[in-house]
Amino acid sequence: MKLTVLGMTAALAGMLCGAAMASAHADEVSVELRNSLSVPLEAELYSQARPQNWPGGGALYRLEPGTAQSLQLSCTEGESICYGAWSPGNDGAKFGVGRDGVEKCETCCFTCESGAHAAFEIR
Repeated sequence: MKLTVLGMTAALAGMLCGAAMASAHADEVSVELRNSLSVPLEAELYSQARPQNWPGGGALYRLEPGTAQSLQLSCTEGESICYGAWSPGNDGAKFGVGRDGVEKCETCCFTCESGAHAAFEIR
């Protein structure tokens, strides 16, 4: 499945994430975001422990209706990471922690551990 990253290529996003983690112990995790809605969504993943988001650099993941994207992240062991998604042009349609990671959510986060896999369905 093709990963769509708005604003930069997926390879560049991965290099930037890896460079940001060079000074800390980095673990690799996989995350699946599934859009079960009939509208496209934009999404980011947000660290709850530090000012880090993925894909980073002002880029966003785009989730087409009825599709899933598998993402690979480098993160710091033990940090909590949450997804935020929204419908472009519709400020009322936000999911998870929403745009900029400011909403409250108890079921949209996971803990970074080497080899972990997290899956989220957006309905």
